[in-house]
Amino acid sequence: MLNRTLAAFAAGVVLFAGAAHAACDTAAQIEQCKGQLDAGYNVLNTYALDGQDGKITSVVDDNVLSSRMSYQLVICGAEGVTFELQSGARKPLLNNKEGEALQSMLTIEPERSSVYYLAFGLPAADTCAGAVLGVKAR
Repeated sequence: MLNRTLAAFAAGVVLFAGAAHAACDTAAQIEQCKGQLDAGYNVLNTYALDGQDGKITSVVDDNVLSSRMSYQLVICGAEGVTFELQSGARKPLLNNKEGEALQSMLTIEPERSSVYYLAFGLPAADTCAGAVLGVKAR
């Protein structure tokens, strides 16, 4: 009887913890971002920006960006998500800060084809956002 009660309690805790985290629907945030891309941009990459209760504070991805292409980044969902484009040597090149505000849409037009890092900073443990990188020929 005690084992059954403990098992039921443990199952409830696991179910509750899963439900709390399941509240973050990054797929819906990503779909919202896709709809905000300007005409002519095709989705190149998507980013799930889920703080996972403080376990994740940043998301970094490397991409080869071409100088012959134009890229558009859209961030949807949470307020306060920071973005920085970095060179292959991790030198900051561009960010989404405009004064005290953070832009949710940026256009990236690389001067040369190379590896670049897209670095997102999540402002809080409960951050739930998405981002989309679109691409089109210049």
